[in-house]
Amino acid sequence: MSQKLTKFEYEYQKESIEQDIRGLDISILEVKRDIKSNQLEAATWDLETSKEGIRKAKLGYESARTANDITEQKNEQLQDQLSYERAMTLLNKQSLLTAGQSALLALQQAQKDLEDNASLFELKYRQVPDLSALPRE
Repeated sequence: MSQKLTKFEYEYQKESIEQDIRGLDISILEVKRDIKSNQLEAATWDLETSKEGIRKAKLGYESARTANDITEQKNEQLQDQLSYERAMTLLNKQSLLTAGQSALLALQQAQKDLEDNASLFELKYRQVPDLSALPRE
């Protein structure tokens, strides 16, 4: 059986229901605001994570670049050392060649002097020394 409501009761129930609906609408808006806030915070964390990833990649690049610069410097030093060693080897070779040529010239001069002295000895004493025992070039 249905009960009859007075106008006051009807208005009271209507107002109560409308307040409940407004309260639900406000709760829905607050939940939506919280969702947006959480999404924004998550996006901020994603951005920070991305920034850290970029920073890590940049540090890796800088580290590799520094290592390459060090390797390049070491390579240049080794190239300089190799060039120096080659120059010193060439200088020593030329020095030894010059010393050998000087010794050969001195030996040739000594042989020439010996032959000249042998000729003078022969002229003076009329004896011929045996020059076949002398080394020849």
